[in-house]
Order: sequence, then structure tokens, then C-alpha cells
Amino acid sequence: EYNFDLPKIVSPQRSYNNVFGYTEKSWYASADVYFISKKLDKINLKFILSILNSKTIYFWLYNKGKRKGEMLELYLTPLSEIPIPEIPEPAQQPFITLVNQILAGKKTGADTSALEHQIDVMVYHLYGLSYAEACVIDSGLSKEDFEKYKI
Repeated sequence: EYNFDLPKIVSPQRSYNNVFGYTEKSWYASADVYFISKKLDKINLKFILSILNSKTIYFWLYNKGKRKGEMLELYLTPLSEIPIPEIPEPAQQPFITLVNQILAGKKTGADTSALEHQIDVMVYHLYGLSYAEACVIDSGLSKEDFEKYKI
């Protein structure tokens, strides 16, 4: 049984982008929304959120997940198959800090694209991608940024 009062990541069933939100409030929705809750104590939900909203996971979902035309289908499968690296809690902290800054910025309408870009680059490193591999996902990625946000 799902506890709707716990912190959770939410996503629509279908979207043109990998759109995942986060809430700590009690929240109920119809059948066209998926909830992701914390399963393992050692993996922070905001760390998972940073990965799910990254360009890397968009690329993964677009190529390995389900689609209806250009629209991603964010159902249990493939969501449950997304490879989320299990890294020590201290290594998750830089991702969590950036997510907190993005969430705060979204509340005030601030442009958070630079923070989102930083997470994208950190995720490339998290998955061990080379600069050339990261450029397949992000054609506008500079070598400077790739080196600057190395984790």
C-alpha cells in the first residue's frame, strides 16, 4: 500500500520530455501520474530526481524506453528499469544541493538552466561517459564545462 503523505517524485504517464517533480506534501492524483518513493535509505530522492531529469536519462528513455511517436511513455516499465547508480551518501550531496537550489529557484520563477546544465554534466561523469559520448547526448557541450563539473 502506497503512503501518499511521504516525500515523493511524481511524473506524468506521457510527456515530450523527462519531467519529474518533487513534493514532500500529501498529494493524490489520478491514474495518469506515477509516484516514486524512497525504497532504500541510502539513496536520497533528490539525488534520484537529479538523475531522472537529466539529459542522459532523456536519451535513455527516448532510445530504450517506450514511446508513442515522439512522446515518452513514463510507465512502470521503463521507469523501474532506469539504471540509477548506488553511490555513497556523501557523493550524492552535490546533486542534492543543486536540486535544492533548483527547487527554490522554480518557486520564485528564477532561471535554473545553468544549475540544470551542471547536473547534466555531473551525470555524464556519474555514468562514466567520455566527452565524445556526452556530446552524442548534448551536442552543445563544451570541453571546458565537461572538465569543470567533473565529480
